Amino acid sequence: MIKDFLVLSLLGLFFLSLVLLFLYLKFKKIQKASFEKEEKYRRMEESLFKLPFPIFLGFSSKILWQNRKALEIFGLIDKKEKLKSSLKKSKRFFQEIEIPIDQENYLVIIIDKTDEEATKRAYQLALSYLSHELKTPLTVAKGYIENLESKLKMDHHFNIEFEKVKESLERLDKLIKRIFSALEYLVKDITPRKEEFKLQEIIDEVIFWLTPLCEEKGIKIKTLWCDGDLKIKGDKELLMQAFFNLLENAVKYSPPGEEVILKAMLKNNQTFIISIRDFGPGVEEEDLPFLGLPFFKTKESEGMGLGLFIAKRIIENHKGKMKFRLPGLGFEVEIEIPM
Repeated sequence: MIKDFLVLSLLGLFFLSLVLLFLYLKFKKIQKASFEKEEKYRRMEESLFKLPFPIFLGFSSKILWQNRKALEIFGLIDKKEKLKSSLKKSKRFFQEIEIPIDQENYLVIIIDKTDEEATKRAYQLALSYLSHELKTPLTVAKGYIENLESKLKMDHHFNIEFEKVKESLERLDKLIKRIFSALEYLVKDITPRKEEFKLQEIIDEVIFWLTPLCEEKGIKIKTLWCDGDLKIKGDKELLMQAFFNLLENAVKYSPPGEEVILKAMLKNNQTFIISIRDFGPGVEEEDLPFLGLPFFKTKESEGMGLGLFIAKRIIENHKGKMKFRLPGLGFEVEIEIPM
């Protein structure tokens, strides 16, 4: 009996030792993971502290932490309301971006846009001045010509000259309106409407308006859809303008009789990928980084160099991206737009 008891006791001690060893190893593992987690957060906090723009970490209505730049500009802030009040009182133009971490914790990033707003305001004033200086004399000249029109109809030869002058003024008026309409995209804020529609609807409408140009050059726009019923949320008119600019470019620079290919697919059930490819001369590789900048034109380009810029701004204001590439022969534009 004593021998059996001793054996059972030893076995019990052995299993108890195993359990204690397992618990000890588990504790050390948890301790190590906790240390690594704390170290990771410490390094992250150090990185955030050194960033050159103000950052705040908050919980509910309280500000729990702020980085060095936030302390330099705003001083010590302990409440969300105090931060908002400081932003309003500041003489500079700050944009506040709040990023939720969970239900009550959040990150606030402050971006100084004063210089950007000042530049935008200067552009607006310059455009307003130029618009007035150009449009006023043109309007006056058109008024005089309209008054003279009835008096000049008796002289057939002079009437032909008059019609040429009138036509030239009308073309100049349209050109000035087109220039100022395009220039507005340099300075105006684009706020897209949020309406739901089928992407294929606007592409089909754009192709309809480009039909005369396509027929003139014998070019076919081929569309490949993963699903024509897929819907997007955005500004229908603005997106139509963006796709019109891109498809018009593709048709313009395509050789007669070629085709333009538009492909649309869905990535991860949340992003549209639309590519537009032509088989024209393409662009020089060194020009790729400059495409989409205002007034930039390649050697083959016509117009003012604003078509790609306007399309790019519209896509970016729909939280999308536009990329340019040379696929061997021709030129390709790829657009990503969230659904």
